[in-house]
Amino acid sequence: MYKDIHTKHTEGDRRMNKWEGAWHLAKYEWRKDRAGMLITAIFIAYMLLLSRTFYMDAWNNQANMSIDFLVDFTQLVILPLLGFPANRTMFKAWRDDCYTRKMVQWRTMPISLGQLVTGRLIQVAGLLSVGVVLYFVILYGSTEPLREHLGIGPFIGYVIIWFSYSVAMASTYTLWEQGYSGKIYMLICFAYSFVFLAITAVLGANDKSVSLYLLNKLADGNWWYPVVALIGSSAVVYGMYRLTCRRLRIRSFTR
Repeated sequence: MYKDIHTKHTEGDRRMNKWEGAWHLAKYEWRKDRAGMLITAIFIAYMLLLSRTFYMDAWNNQANMSIDFLVDFTQLVILPLLGFPANRTMFKAWRDDCYTRKMVQWRTMPISLGQLVTGRLIQVAGLLSVGVVLYFVILYGSTEPLREHLGIGPFIGYVIIWFSYSVAMASTYTLWEQGYSGKIYMLICFAYSFVFLAITAVLGANDKSVSLYLLNKLADGNWWYPVVALIGSSAVVYGMYRLTCRRLRIRSFTR
């Protein structure tokens, strides 16, 4: 599988080889995680079950802030995780430090750090694309009030914002996943969840909602919101790529 990943002499060849090797890694992980993708589909079904009530009532002055809080929290926390299929590696991260062991295995092969990091980002972004599109397409198709108040153009903008956020957040997860031990990675995941729980709880207590705010802004024609989201997300992903490569050059793979 990795016979094509080797060092070239010219800068152009090295650049092509980097992307080719990263693509091979991403495809390998996609094939291996098919069972985990089924579990991801269960998460999507749960999100749809939870969020449909919110999107049904968003414009009829019957908003329930407890539901708004749950939808905000769910979308902020779970959407980025759609890029990480549930598998044995994830469940054993704390006890067995599977991510570090996996990185050690990759490093014994003729694979550069750039290929490792880029391959992981491609894998995550690809799975996120499928998960986010599936979630929002089903949501839009099954929620008539949402279609009535938000045209297809603004709704695509809404999806782009959430996708951009999800990719940016997921790229920060890959930094902790690849650059640190399994215990640190899991602690960071719990910390993220706690922070988002606190943020959405404060917003809910003040009758505010991230999702409702974005819906209203896009319904009012603020087309530049998705553009800013894409630019910001691209900057974050690139920054995480650089930070992860730098971290991998100095990290210890014995813990």
